[in-house]
Amino acid sequence: MKRCSLALATWVLRTFTAGPHADAVAGDLLERLEEGRSMSWFWRQVVSAMVVGACRDARHHPRAILFGVVTGWAFLWLFLGFVAVQIVEIDRLLFATGLVTTYSRWNLWHVVAPWVVFAGGLAQSGWLVTRVSRSTSMTAVVIFALSVTTALACILALDPDSEGAQHGAGLWLVVGFWLVGPSSCIMLGGLLGHRRSRDISHDGLGIASNSRS
Repeated sequence: MKRCSLALATWVLRTFTAGPHADAVAGDLLERLEEGRSMSWFWRQVVSAMVVGACRDARHHPRAILFGVVTGWAFLWLFLGFVAVQIVEIDRLLFATGLVTTYSRWNLWHVVAPWVVFAGGLAQSGWLVTRVSRSTSMTAVVIFALSVTTALACILALDPDSEGAQHGAGLWLVVGFWLVGPSSCIMLGGLLGHRRSRDISHDGLGIASNSRS
């Protein structure tokens, strides 16, 4: 269990702490852990390093982060407002054009499709934020995910007809689903985009080294 926790903490540190010093910080923390520090101390240092790195990125690259966050929101507005509706209603459109002969609002497609399309759009927005923000990619994704979570929290708090308002027992379930789920999809897409950017960067460095040699 300790080995899995250590591997996860090290991966989180190297993924979410931008800059050339991430490996050095990870090595220093591992040395302190071997000297007798606890895993809880190690995790606290990882979170602290992430916060410090995010604040440094926000201070040094505010325009890149702002551009990434605005791009993510613009994509969500366009995707959920126009593209997602067409995807979910594709069977109705096919029925209207005569390409299919049956149509029902209560088939499996209308039950599953909205959730799949919504999750896919959120993941794609996280991927896009990573791609446009480059050096501050994960910081921009985290800030974007927090902004989406905050917006959803405000919607839930201001909506008197929400399930959480009508049924107190289900409040935490509703809040947890609508706040943790979307941010998790965004972070997943951001991690995929971050990994892709890192692979391209490594390939570019390898090509440059070979050309010089």
